Amino acid sequence: MGGEGLTGGNMENFSDRWSSSKSEQATQQFTLSPLTFSPEGRRGKFRVCQATFARVIPLRDGADYPVTSKQIASGRRTPETEDTMQDLEIGGLTFRIEYRTQGEDRGPAIRVFGDVGGEPKQLLRFDCFEDDPHYHYDPTGWNLKFSMDELTMGDPLEFSLARIGRHVATMIEKAKFPEASARVDQAEVTSRVDEIRSTVASVKQQALSEQS
Repeated sequence: MGGEGLTGGNMENFSDRWSSSKSEQATQQFTLSPLTFSPEGRRGKFRVCQATFARVIPLRDGADYPVTSKQIASGRRTPETEDTMQDLEIGGLTFRIEYRTQGEDRGPAIRVFGDVGGEPKQLLRFDCFEDDPHYHYDPTGWNLKFSMDELTMGDPLEFSLARIGRHVATMIEKAKFPEASARVDQAEVTSRVDEIRSTVASVKQQALSEQS
């Protein structure tokens, strides 16, 4: 795929498909060979179409992102970077605390892992970004995504911690993992929400200090 870009008719096709995808569902993906595009955020950004793509590489999320020659040369291999992380084992679940940057957006993220068929599986993810905070059910599978409206929901991190502290087991069930949900000790998760909060603050401070 080296050196191939989106120009002419391809660009017009891309624009039409992007607009259609936005009007139908904010998270609907579409493919314009050889790339797959997924609308992100409330602003409908797609600056990626202006790049010259070197190749597509997989992330740990299971999603493929186009990578430009400039990004490879600079060491920034993907639009998303994970600056630092810390895992907490609570109530039969693993909470992976990160500070993520995705494009021009950034913020704390909480990934919730559980056992599915004897293997660790990401069941939920809360992305408490500055611009487009949102959360996912089964982010590496059917990936049902909801935005967090700060006007009605308040601070994205506090909203996420409240959902985790009160409803993480039922959210995992809604994500179509009933067996994993049944193994969750919700009472333990509730009693240790402050530990998750303090870990988020620590990870954020470390990430921002490394970026400065």
